[in-house]
Amino acid sequence: MTAQTKAAALRGALMAVGVFVVTLATARLAGSAWEPSIYTAVIGAGGVFGIRAGIEGLYDANRAKTGDVRDSDVQPLNVQDPRTWV
Repeated sequence: MTAQTKAAALRGALMAVGVFVVTLATARLAGSAWEPSIYTAVIGAGGVFGIRAGIEGLYDANRAKTGDVRDSDVQPLNVQDPRTWV
């Protein structure tokens, strides 16, 4: 697993958790029972995770492998050096 794929998987997982929580809460507040609410939330979270972690991760890894890195791409942040936090 490349660094790009790992980063995309982490972003996808975090986004999927958020989508799951919001979808579950919305379905429950709309009056659905727990079981269909959970199914709906899992489907929504799975779609987000699949696109963000799978497709984006493979795309970014392929771009990095072929050297197609652009200035507009997100650069790694050195969290050890506060001077780079701006």
